[in-house]
Amino acid sequence: MLGAASPAIAQATSIRASLSATELYAGDQIQLSVDIINGSDTTRAPTTPEIPGCRVTFAGRSSSTQMRTDIRNGRRVTTNETTISYRYLIMPTRTGEFAVPPVAITTAEGRVLRTEPQSFRAIATPASESATLELSVDAASAFVGEPVRLRLT
Repeated sequence: MLGAASPAIAQATSIRASLSATELYAGDQIQLSVDIINGSDTTRAPTTPEIPGCRVTFAGRSSSTQMRTDIRNGRRVTTNETTISYRYLIMPTRTGEFAVPPVAITTAEGRVLRTEPQSFRAIATPASESATLELSVDAASAFVGEPVRLRLT
């Protein structure tokens, strides 16, 4: 029989950042995720990073909890990991290389933790030839619910 005790392993608070892409077109958006692992409810939210040449907007917060149970030396050991994720949308307003500075948080114990800096590149939208589309309907009028044919040329 396995021991009845199920001690929980204390996990240190950590922080990590990731970008949804490392290259995009100027004017498009990428997402920056800042994950606080095993922070407490009193851990302060990170401030929105400032990136010259980009618009950065807060896009939301989510949280998740993972619980894992292992058998170590005949004893059941439970590990809990809670992650609070902060999401930011970044839209470069010009082409070029951009650096996301380290994002910092202060833990409930007063420790300051920082993410690693991230980087991405915004490139010019490829030129395209102009096109003209024409939409035509097979009936001059229709009643509600009546099917009509559309032609796109």
